[in-house]
Amino acid sequence: MRDEITLDLYRSRCRLLDISKKPRLLENSSLSTPLLAGFTDTCLYLPKEDYSPQELDFIFRHELCHYRRRDLWFKGLLFLVRSLYWFNPALSFMQREAEKDLEFTCDEHVIREFPQTSRLRYNELLLRTAAHSDKNLSRLTAGLNDSVSGFKERVHNVMEAGRRKKGRIPALFLILVFLSSVLFIGCSLKPDDTSSQTSSATEQTRQEDAFDFSWERAQIIPNTFTFN
Repeated sequence: MRDEITLDLYRSRCRLLDISKKPRLLENSSLSTPLLAGFTDTCLYLPKEDYSPQELDFIFRHELCHYRRRDLWFKGLLFLVRSLYWFNPALSFMQREAEKDLEFTCDEHVIREFPQTSRLRYNELLLRTAAHSDKNLSRLTAGLNDSVSGFKERVHNVMEAGRRKKGRIPALFLILVFLSSVLFIGCSLKPDDTSSQTSSATEQTRQEDAFDFSWERAQIIPNTFTFN
């Protein structure tokens, strides 16, 4: 990134958000939307677009909100859980809703102190990036706008910012409930298997005891009733 005005604005936004270890700011002409990527060496990528200073401020606020909240790690956790339990369709729905909620929360962080006119400009920026969004972006990135799906909900959320409940904790709660239920089901099956094995072993022992008892009787009775 060689634009000093953009760099100064970025540094200023990082200072205001008290971010000491800021992501590297890079430019990529193949991108259609700003995005955050990288778990250890995190970078904020900007497409080769002519953004106004206000639009850049919106973008930096949004992406740095993802960075401060460690949303990339959260999305990585969602991706891992879905990969492990790929056969469960509920995980796909949960992942989509959780990622949608991440965007809603960052949208609110960006415009919560702005008037309605600025919110309209922010929505225009979202529409502009959604119209040229790339569907092949990795699920392990945090972009300003990944697709046009859910755009209507985001616009409504922006205009009603501050009135909805945060959903990251419920999303984490759902993951924990799901994993706990899987572990519970797995653990509940083991006692049944053990009890069935114990019953089989007990029945076999009982049959062996009955056989031994019959054999003893066969040996004892002839010796007891002998005829001279």
